Amino acid sequence: MQCPYCAETIKDDAIACKHCNRDFFIIQPLMTKLKAANKRVTQLEKKLKAAGIDPDGENRPSSVSAAATMSMAQQTAAVAGAINRGIPTMPVYGAVIATILILIAAHYLIIIQLDLPLVYLRVVSIAVPFIFGFFNRKALDRWLGWDLLTGVMVALVSILVMSIVVARVDKVPILPTDAQGWLEYAQYAASIAFGFFAGCVVRHGITVASAPSERASFLIELISRFIASKLKKDGDGDGDDKPGDSVDAAVKKIQGLVSGAIAVGSIAVSAYTGLSGILGK
Repeated sequence: MQCPYCAETIKDDAIACKHCNRDFFIIQPLMTKLKAANKRVTQLEKKLKAAGIDPDGENRPSSVSAAATMSMAQQTAAVAGAINRGIPTMPVYGAVIATILILIAAHYLIIIQLDLPLVYLRVVSIAVPFIFGFFNRKALDRWLGWDLLTGVMVALVSILVMSIVVARVDKVPILPTDAQGWLEYAQYAASIAFGFFAGCVVRHGITVASAPSERASFLIELISRFIASKLKKDGDGDGDDKPGDSVDAAVKKIQGLVSGAIAVGSIAVSAYTGLSGILGK
């Protein structure tokens, strides 16, 4: 080794420098600890490099970690692709236009041409938005509110066109003239909107459950994380898992239940608002 005072070469076990006669009694323990620390740092750097992490902080993955990451991405893509191949999908504008056109055609056929009971139109107005809402969920959106707004737009446009057709045929005002009429319009619009939204939520839940690496919407993840944290708090003291890991694992399990609950609730709202008024008559 080199003398820390004069930089001359001396033996590793020397307790004093033969060149400058300085004593190593004070700094010898410090030098020993520094050597041990350097050796430990070198070992840790080797382990980090083997794990694909750059010890300099650039975090560039090695070929092994890159291959693992690519494998996970390929598996997720394969799952999503299988879902999309097994179930037809449509772009948003296609699902919206198809829903509106079919609802208008069903209204004209059932009410204007065949003069069938209104319940047939209401059933169609629940089923058709649900089907095309399900087809619409091709890509995950972190905010399901867009799907509900899309359903509201579909409902408003469809009902307005239906009202125009009825006004021309029966020579009546296009818009309701009393509170009861507006209430029926609102219930019918809610039935269509929540039917479309329920289809979107079902598709979302299937995609998230089939591809665990995908993240659920903000609303579903927020509710799931709240429930998981409450369950974790009630179960504290059981097991040695890290709190964050336990909560994250529970969130993944709860997301499917929350998605299902939202879908069932949306279908219930759609059915109630669409059928309660006419079945009670």
